[in-house]
Amino acid sequence: MRLVRPSLEWKEQHEEYVAEWGSDRMVPSSMDLSGFDTYDEFLIALDLRAKGESPWVPSSHYFLIDTQNQIVGMVDIRHELNEFLRTIGGAYRLRYSSK
Repeated sequence: MRLVRPSLEWKEQHEEYVAEWGSDRMVPSSMDLSGFDTYDEFLIALDLRAKGESPWVPSSHYFLIDTQNQIVGMVDIRHELNEFLRTIGGAYRLRYSSK
């Protein structure tokens, strides 16, 4: 298993992953392709998030790739939190972490 950054190389697999996910809210939401006309636009948006361009906090985005070179998961690592993420965005973790 390895982590790789999204790039055009992974476009087709990413689109298939999102299609298989279905209509449920994509997790992490930063990897959702809806609202973008092209994959290039999506990659530009990820770059802005990575840099922490307002309203985003700095973050890194990766695909989890298995030994067959297939996307099996995705992660969005936030390098800092803002007040919203501390109080609202992290509420799920706080509410459900004891289960």
